[in-house]
Amino acid sequence: MNYDPLNGYDADAHISYVDYLAMYLPDKIKVPDSLSTYEYFSPPMPYLFPAGVSVICRNIIEAQDLVIACRPHYMFFAKVFQALMYLSTLLMYSKISKLLYPRSGTHRFFTLIMISILTVNYKTFAMIRGEPYILFFYSVILFLILSFLKNDNKNLIRSSLILGIFIGLTALSRQWGFLLFPSIILLTFFLASTQKKINYFKYISLAFLVGFIISSWFYFNLFFNYGSFTQFNMEPSTFSFSNQPSTFYSPFDIDNENVFKKPIRPYFSNQYIPVLYSDMWGDYWGYFTFTRQGWDYGTNQEVIGDYLARVNRVSLLPTSLFIFGFIFAVPALFKKERNNIDYFSIILILASLVTYIGYMWFLIKYPEIPKGGTIKAAYIIQFFHALALLGANFLEHLREKYLVISNIVIVLLLIVFIHNIPAMITNYI
Repeated sequence: MNYDPLNGYDADAHISYVDYLAMYLPDKIKVPDSLSTYEYFSPPMPYLFPAGVSVICRNIIEAQDLVIACRPHYMFFAKVFQALMYLSTLLMYSKISKLLYPRSGTHRFFTLIMISILTVNYKTFAMIRGEPYILFFYSVILFLILSFLKNDNKNLIRSSLILGIFIGLTALSRQWGFLLFPSIILLTFFLASTQKKINYFKYISLAFLVGFIISSWFYFNLFFNYGSFTQFNMEPSTFSFSNQPSTFYSPFDIDNENVFKKPIRPYFSNQYIPVLYSDMWGDYWGYFTFTRQGWDYGTNQEVIGDYLARVNRVSLLPTSLFIFGFIFAVPALFKKERNNIDYFSIILILASLVTYIGYMWFLIKYPEIPKGGTIKAAYIIQFFHALALLGANFLEHLREKYLVISNIVIVLLLIVFIHNIPAMITNYI
């Protein structure tokens, strides 16, 4: 809780967004324009709670500049709120586990350890931004869909309305949330019977209509004011793989050995997989674990670099489990008879693939050369959660078939988790 959100990614723009919203609350929700903040293209959901706290604050305290005076208060409560949101996300994953594995006492533990071991969670939820909201809303969406399928399609209209609300809230959290929606739609083609497909399609069609009604106003506002539903604060390039240098695509560049030696900037700049891996398990950009004083240097940067190198090495174990979980789930795509666990696996496979491809498309359309500043694990944290959930399913299968091996793996995972704890605690204070 010591982390100051002012130190987060594009923090000044996110804070300006909160302050702008707070100016008009509680009378109306008015989103900022491009002159007010360069995060103007972001939906308002992540900023409403801190803006509400700011409104309460300005009616309680007295100060010459109420906007500045209220910032520490709303940032503190925003951190508390998002910490509770993280715990609520874990709770929803636990409920999904109980739904899918009602007789298993271990799957929930596997789920919690595979999610909790992700270092990227802690810096993402410490910043004021939309990705934490996406994770929570998507965890609810997954639970609602699986519950609907298990309960044999009861209460269609009510179920669609509830699902639609969370789809709309996801769309109002951050544009990355749209990359999760195709998996919900494509699941239709993997359902067992024609009747089940029809019922499910009715369910999600009505839900997406509700979601559209809730969230479309923001995107139409972008379109009418800036000419695009997918407005961003950089000019897009014509899509071409040549927009990025060859080193961006290759994980085998000579500089990539620093992934396990010095996994911090400025090493292996703008190299997609090395930077993403190092930022997922550590803090490549230096916004959380170590104190940043400049783009290419920082207090205790070289020392922490040695530790984060060890983090990257020991994290090969959970990374391998993510990969095994994905591979283990692939046969669900080709089964003739499927259960809810298979449907869950299919949604996660499709969500992870679409997110990965969509994010790659974004990085090619909006190249930031030579530093690659838009390669951040927090932006697609949903991708890593999907893989972690698949990894938990794999661990459950491993426990059922090879109990001793499973126990050894869990012990090793706990050792990795303990070793990586300092990377989950900020020194940027």
